Amino acid sequence: MIVCDSLRFIMVLPPKTGSTSMRRFLADRLDVREIGNPAEYVVDQAPQDYAHVLTVRNPFPRAVSHWWAIK
Repeated sequence: MIVCDSLRFIMVLPPKTGSTSMRRFLADRLDVREIGNPAEYVVDQAPQDYAHVLTVRNPFPRAVSHWWAIK
């Protein structure tokens, strides 16, 4: 989970949604920090007055991508 204090947002990045690219993009451009385990979607560690952003992916292509990743 990424927290940006300057823009006051929290971004939860589930696996297989471009999360690694998004982390790099944000880290290069903003003062961000990561909290918690990336595999856990718990937001209780961050201030509740921040905007919460979640990336999602169409379930069918995600399932196909996961299948190819573990094959």
